[in-house]
Amino acid sequence: MAHTYTRTVTVVPADDGYTWSNPATGWIVITQVGSSDTWNIEVLDNATSQSRSATLTVNHTDGSTTNSITVNQAAGASGGVTPTPSPSTIPPTPTPSSSTPGPTPTPSPSSSNSVNPTFTFASGTTSSLRDIMGTNALYNDVAYTITNDGMTSPIGPGTMSSSGGWINGANLSGPTGTFNPLVFTGVYRFTKMQSGSSTQFVDCTVGGPYGTTEVWYVQMNFGTFGGDKGS
Repeated sequence: MAHTYTRTVTVVPADDGYTWSNPATGWIVITQVGSSDTWNIEVLDNATSQSRSATLTVNHTDGSTTNSITVNQAAGASGGVTPTPSPSTIPPTPTPSSSTPGPTPTPSPSSSNSVNPTFTFASGTTSSLRDIMGTNALYNDVAYTITNDGMTSPIGPGTMSSSGGWINGANLSGPTGTFNPLVFTGVYRFTKMQSGSSTQFVDCTVGGPYGTTEVWYVQMNFGTFGGDKGS
């Protein structure tokens, strides 16, 4: 008989859209639970004499974040599948609707060896594409993504430095795990510390996990009303 497993998508950036890619619509059915980010993945019986495999992918609207699950099913098998990879320690764990083991995520890259950690903000990442902090804004909340070292969970970004004392920063939420066990997301808050009379261009260097750093570039507008965030 067919079996159903559930997965919850962590959205990057927060509240943005994403799409599923399912190359096996003939034997895997993906349905949304209401309007939430939780999805039912139904694996149908394999009535053929051939084993089969499919990789399900979530594509986020930031253009760079993807999550994937590989489902392997033996020939002539019921809806139960052989998970890839097999270690149960790789999050997130499945919530099967029956006692049959469910599929677990396939890390990307597939190697379990250590990888090069990264820490990046979702916006304001170059001096030519600065985020805007308007005159009425008290703070800007900026999403970030961390790729871990392949062995440990990351801590949140910490201290921030900038010239002029215009802005202070602190981690607001996260890091939170995603479908990909190597990728974590969160939100960092940049708080305005003083007002001015002219436009200020401020470069904020934030210390991330594993010795990484990331610079957030912002244009502080005083006397204008555009680009306000926060309250």
